[in-house]
Amino acid sequence: MLKENRTLIALFALVFLILGLFWWFDQQNQSLIPESLTSSSSPTPEETINQEAIKAALVKNYNQPEGKLIIEAVEVRGSFARGIVKIAPDDRVWLWLAHRDQSLQDWVLVHDGQGLVDCQKLTEINFPVNFAGQCWDEDKETIIDR
Repeated sequence: MLKENRTLIALFALVFLILGLFWWFDQQNQSLIPESLTSSSSPTPEETINQEAIKAALVKNYNQPEGKLIIEAVEVRGSFARGIVKIAPDDRVWLWLAHRDQSLQDWVLVHDGQGLVDCQKLTEINFPVNFAGQCWDEDKETIIDR
């Protein structure tokens, strides 16, 4: 009887630990989304054009039909943009960073996903620090605060 109780208690503890880890990982993913991207405001005509061009880049990148991509937020400043995208019906949120390549006259994705962007990519195009405050330094194998 005592052994069965210990097994039952250990099983409950394991279940609570797993649930706690799922909650923690979900909180970490939410913290990757900048607060400025969660506010809602009406885009200007220029922002709408940029959003359509960026959406086309995301459609090409994810190789998904346009109707499956849900772009929840876009923030554009000059030739740089960032936002959040979902692929329906999935609930995962992906952060993306893009810049307008002057030679191509088109938006190019710099990063998409749930992890940190490579510092070298950000440095090469002089990506604004306030758009991507942290990055991954592959050579040093560490997170860099920009």
